[in-house]
Amino acid sequence: MVDYYKRFFDVFEDVVCDSVESDMAFTLTAGLDTRLIGGILSKNGFRLPCFSSVGTFFDDFVVNSVADKIGSDVIFFDNKDLMYDSIGCSGFNSVLTGIFFDEINGGFSGIFAKNEDRFSDAVCFGVNSRLKYLANYYRKRSVPRLVCPVVDEKVLDCLFSIPFQYRAAKKIQRVLLKRYFPDLYKIPYGNTCLDLRVPFIVHKAVFYVREKLEVLL
Repeated sequence: MVDYYKRFFDVFEDVVCDSVESDMAFTLTAGLDTRLIGGILSKNGFRLPCFSSVGTFFDDFVVNSVADKIGSDVIFFDNKDLMYDSIGCSGFNSVLTGIFFDEINGGFSGIFAKNEDRFSDAVCFGVNSRLKYLANYYRKRSVPRLVCPVVDEKVLDCLFSIPFQYRAAKKIQRVLLKRYFPDLYKIPYGNTCLDLRVPFIVHKAVFYVREKLEVLL
């Protein structure tokens, strides 16, 4: 059987490392995409300054845990606008980001795709939505140049050769984290562990509701 995940990791690791520039920041979230990129950076000796604008106490805890594992410091901001303004004012010319990783692998809709056509529809919808959002955001603000290693031509060629069943529901991120970065894999995501077989979106929703109830009670 073809080891799709190893082949992708080899290509993605090279592209991430080649993407690193001088005066570059790294936007670190509580998600799996930037967690994987952070692991690759650390594995290859890169220590980029990390910035984060996640909102909940739990997400802050996860980001701090990931930053600690990859050996980088992280600065938190209350919102994304303030974060990008601060990155630009701090003299960084570019920002390494995990943007488009989710969309290219189906996003939320891709979890429920039953065939390749439905999965492709989910990919197109997700990418177009993200592009519209970024275009609107850039019109309103001056932000540093975004560097998205997942949209590199070599990475895309590799991704699109992988059957959709191996890509949906963050399978690529989960498998690679477990295989290459077990310490990062063990850090909770969405108030649960990554081993549970329930779609990750459920974990986030459960935690959000629980958090709101705690405030009300």
